[in-house]
Amino acid sequence: MATIKRGIMGPFSGTIANVVGYERLGTACMRKKADLSGRVFSEKQLAHQQRVRLANAFINPSKSFINIGFSLSTKAARQRIM
Repeated sequence: MATIKRGIMGPFSGTIANVVGYERLGTACMRKKADLSGRVFSEKQLAHQQRVRLANAFINPSKSFINIGFSLSTKAARQRIM
């Protein structure tokens, strides 16, 4: 793991190619993404992945409706703050 004080152009968070930037205990850090190719998953992990796929299949058709609802609630919250 590499740590950076200011970075090339300052610290970053998120993913750029296979590098992940994040902050840990006030220090900006970078690490390489894990290589999951060829990994053998346990039965519990496969069962969890299947549950997540099922939930996504259920939610995806209504995703635009959900996004509209949340955008309206954030607009209302912003108006209350101002």
